[in-house]
Amino acid sequence: AKREMLARSGLRATLRAAAPWARSVAVPAANSQRRSLSMMVTPEFSKALSSGLAAQPHHDAVKLHLEDDQPVRWTNKELDRQVTAFAKGMEHADFAPGSKIVVWTKDVAEGIVAQLGSIHAGLSVTVLGADANADDLAKALAGARGLIFSPNLQPNEAAVNAVLSVVPEIAEAGEDKVIRSEEYPELRYVFTTGFYRREGMVKFAKIFSYDPTYTLAASSLGKIEYAGPGSPTKVDKLPLFDETVTFIRDDADFE
Repeated sequence: AKREMLARSGLRATLRAAAPWARSVAVPAANSQRRSLSMMVTPEFSKALSSGLAAQPHHDAVKLHLEDDQPVRWTNKELDRQVTAFAKGMEHADFAPGSKIVVWTKDVAEGIVAQLGSIHAGLSVTVLGADANADDLAKALAGARGLIFSPNLQPNEAAVNAVLSVVPEIAEAGEDKVIRSEEYPELRYVFTTGFYRREGMVKFAKIFSYDPTYTLAASSLGKIEYAGPGSPTKVDKLPLFDETVTFIRDDADFE
């Protein structure tokens, strides 16, 4: 039992190091299964978070998987903290209100935070479906300043290959990770969710800014649209619980 407890402690430390912005990470049950839906938040979801934050800040708001399949549970207060930190980080990266960002992820926590944080920053968000291909991506990137995508979105790193084929200049990005593309002159950054670093791309966790003294410049929510293929699962209310997310008891969570 002691050896199992130590093993769990080591795994928790690894998960927190991999995703320091994601609090309340727990060890998944062995039978957890992943889905691959295309989720899109709505302005109503933002309003639901504001209402939940005011009325019940410590009630569970979301139970979702992270990109690396670990489950995460956030209260209204914790979700708002992540969304606000993401929005601040985008402004720090010179994404001014009205800038376009493309989000291409699975039904994971990073995707929800990216979409909601982006519209809180006043950005124009284009959501791509999980089954999108290189042609879909090429169309969506027109006029975009940034792309956020899940490397594990499709089998055999098909999404990674699609990104590299559409924006080959990623391989030439320097230490600042700034993209300089002839086809997409406005494009500056490609962000990747998950644990592993990718050459020329910025890790999703690097976006967040938890500066309590910083006030967002955006005075209103940005726009969000779905570019296909197919239809998205619209997220417009809380709580948002992925039925495939399960947790096992972990006494260390109560320390």
